[in-house]
Amino acid sequence: MGKNKKILVTGLCFSNNQGGPAMALSFMEQIRKYLSPDFVFAVSPVYFNLEKKWADHYGVKIVSEKTKEYKEALKNCDCLVNLNGIAFVGDKSRKWYSSFYENRFFREAKKYKKPFFRFIQSYGPFEDWRVRFIAKREFDNLPCVMARGDLSAQYCRSLTNTPVYSFPDVAITLKATNKRDLGNYIVFCPSAVTARENREKYILFFKDLIKYYKNKGEKIILLPSAFSSEKSKCDRELSKEINNAYIIEEELDCRELKEIIQKSKLAIVSRYHSLVAALSSAVPVISIGWNDKYKDIMNFYSCPEFAFDIRDEINPEMVIKKVDAWTNDKKLALKKQQPKLELKLDLSFRIFIDWLEKIS
Repeated sequence: MGKNKKILVTGLCFSNNQGGPAMALSFMEQIRKYLSPDFVFAVSPVYFNLEKKWADHYGVKIVSEKTKEYKEALKNCDCLVNLNGIAFVGDKSRKWYSSFYENRFFREAKKYKKPFFRFIQSYGPFEDWRVRFIAKREFDNLPCVMARGDLSAQYCRSLTNTPVYSFPDVAITLKATNKRDLGNYIVFCPSAVTARENREKYILFFKDLIKYYKNKGEKIILLPSAFSSEKSKCDRELSKEINNAYIIEEELDCRELKEIIQKSKLAIVSRYHSLVAALSSAVPVISIGWNDKYKDIMNFYSCPEFAFDIRDEINPEMVIKKVDAWTNDKKLALKKQQPKLELKLDLSFRIFIDWLEKIS
């Protein structure tokens, strides 16, 4: 393939949310099995100093969008790769114009005449015609669409004739650290995003669940995984409002967060990448989500029945009953599924590498 490729990666962050670095580190590690490109990550100028702190921690190079350095990176790169995680959601859970914002890197790639690839992420549903229009216009001009699960892929196939694939999230390959011994515990990972529709009801829901397990003598850990100076968007602040269990308040390395989930006996989570961490570690898990992406990843692990949607009528008793359905056979099946999914994920990287060779 000649000289090292220069890949400009867009769409994620290294601070405030553990999903970004989990995807970035996993993506780079898998690509480096095949070649040794130079990676640069474009990040939002908001909280850039914090982004720089965590980027340095992870050993990656970043540039701030809308700067001279970013424009230079655009000019010098061989391709743009987007790692948004989720985009083009048209079910009114997001404003339609967020899709226009998510489409901006496709437009910039076109402006600078750079090849553009959107790596594995969740899409849809496309109920809003404006979201549908934006997504279709981009999908029709991509080499392929890599959806993060079968439901997402189904939405995409209804929109475009571009080849659509279904793959698990790249962060299933993330390696956890091994630094802590917190004993025998159940971990809860609340989400300010999932709580946004009815925060008081969500807090009470978690309080009741935690109270039930504490009354059974269980040790409970509240593990925030997204942080913000805005209290309504911060998992740590939400955890403090739940306030009936030990909270790990510091912002962790994403590999440390996975370790805490990996060593738990049960995980009850509302954050997507906390769910990914649990499933890929063969930890029995219940998800309480707000989007099809939760069920999509659980479908890969053959356990969609353990996914709850906050938009449905659910109660703590339903969750407790479902926890009891995690039999030893189901736990074993979860463990056996991981190597199969890593092989499936490997195909996504071979498709991407083939594309890189074609644009050489």
